[in-house]
Amino acid sequence: MNWNEIVKTSEGYWKPTESPWKFCGMCCLGDQPIYKPSESDPQKRFLYENEKKITHYWSKEDDRKLIKLAEKYNCDWETISERFTDKTAQQLSRRWKNKLDPNTKQSPWTDEEDVVLKTLVLEFGYEWEKIAKHIQGRTPNSIKKRFMNSVLPILSQKEFFLLQERLNPKIESQKYSMDIDSNSIQEQNKEEYLQLLHKKVDDLQSVMRNTLEQIEKLESELTDSQSLLS
Repeated sequence: MNWNEIVKTSEGYWKPTESPWKFCGMCCLGDQPIYKPSESDPQKRFLYENEKKITHYWSKEDDRKLIKLAEKYNCDWETISERFTDKTAQQLSRRWKNKLDPNTKQSPWTDEEDVVLKTLVLEFGYEWEKIAKHIQGRTPNSIKKRFMNSVLPILSQKEFFLLQERLNPKIESQKYSMDIDSNSIQEQNKEEYLQLLHKKVDDLQSVMRNTLEQIEKLESELTDSQSLLS
């Protein structure tokens, strides 16, 4: 078997299409763990893979260890993950960025930050990475959660429709115009129209919140799947 040829096309995490290689190694070695090939001693690495038992619980000791290793290895998550028996590089990176990075704010959001966040979302839409560059100390993930959970529900109707137009330029703004000509619409029709708009806003906000929950669920499933394949 030409290990050097295998190495040229086989690096990083295991992919579903590569499972026959892993299966081949297990057939030869029984239940012994196997490694995926790498440039450093590929044959030995193929015959010994570190099968981690992934956990999502973080202890205080885990956090202390991660802080020390992040400083020592300059946030090289692949290297740091080798020092953990139950955490992936992706888990370590997320924990650092969302909880432990000293440059990340853990304090409650201020009213001023909410105003800035609302303004930026109306300008950029849901481009969280871009927005994070304008809000010091807040991660893209925390910005997304803050907007969806706290800022979006209290947007004015005009702001909400502006956001919809920003996210979907094809929306015909005249269909959602908040300008009502009092000379052409009777008072009763005005009230009915406003009630209809309120209901539309509530429905759209509900759909957006449900969509966010589904996205977060899929992201979690993707992370778990990557952990199983690694």
